[in-house]
Amino acid sequence: MVDNQKIGLFIAECRKEKSLTQKQLGEQLHVSDKAVSKWEKGRSFPDISLVESLCEILGISMGELLAGERLGQENYQEKTDEMMMNFVVGGNKIWLMQLMMRAVLFGGLLFWIIPFWKRESIYPIANASTFNLFTFTCRFFACLLIIIYFYLDIKLPMRTYRNSNAAVEVLSTILYFGVVCLPSLDNLLKYPEERPLMIGTYAVLLVVCILAAIFRARRSRKKIDIEEI
Repeated sequence: MVDNQKIGLFIAECRKEKSLTQKQLGEQLHVSDKAVSKWEKGRSFPDISLVESLCEILGISMGELLAGERLGQENYQEKTDEMMMNFVVGGNKIWLMQLMMRAVLFGGLLFWIIPFWKRESIYPIANASTFNLFTFTCRFFACLLIIIYFYLDIKLPMRTYRNSNAAVEVLSTILYFGVVCLPSLDNLLKYPEERPLMIGTYAVLLVVCILAAIFRARRSRKKIDIEEI
């Protein structure tokens, strides 16, 4: 994983070597001095479109920027390859972590829905006032998983960045939609004459949900870009 703190200190060091203020460096890159300050404090990383210009202004290579230090000729290629790989893999790990968190929420929703589905298809005359160990167990695990998801979502870093991957958001939306629609599966089987209408309705709702997920991801991506300005 790229060390933003180390890179930030290196950017500040190189900037001072060039006798540039944060404002002057920002003006050359067409960003604000606040953006430069965030880089140097390790709170964010320069946008990929600015990296080449930043390196040119500071008189360093991209490999040195990612490494957060000056590199000698003897280990330059090895260190550059290592840092580039860590940069790519690190971003993938963040999105993989987000996908795993969404899987936890998916499990919680699934545990919550299963009692409804089983009671309708297997226990249609069950007395709702009777304690049902199966239902209680499902609801317990559902609440536990949902609480774990929201705890991790709040505590884990880079929340906006984690929500900016459209593929993860769309996949999560499809899974959630499938869980919510699970209890109505019996109606599709029992009333074949209503299948076209129900399938059409679900298809429209799914498309709307997917578009909303893509919009959320793009909004998060735009928010990240704005923070760099």
